[in-house]
Amino acid sequence: MADVKETLGSIQKNMTRLARECPEFMQGFQTFHNNIESNSGLDVKTMELILVALGVNRQCTYCIDAHIARALKAGATRKEILAAAQAAVLMGGGPTLMYTTEHLLKTLDELGA
Repeated sequence: MADVKETLGSIQKNMTRLARECPEFMQGFQTFHNNIESNSGLDVKTMELILVALGVNRQCTYCIDAHIARALKAGATRKEILAAAQAAVLMGGGPTLMYTTEHLLKTLDELGA
């Protein structure tokens, strides 16, 4: 399994590649993404904590890595990220708990949170 920093680099590389091959699609997605973030009324940290919870709930390792990194950059603490994961487990049950114990903790540790 790749380390988190390697995965984050891979995400960026693959998104850039897809943007070259499907520019209209990726521009539309980026516009959608930016619109949600800028018009949500939420600060960046809160939005990223929500996205961490959704990534855990959907069991998306790429989402978990990317949004934990962005949440940390926005000032979230390890405790706040774990609280977001706990909310995901509340709504997602046992499979979500397994993702929290397996992947989320690894990502936090590797990013030094």
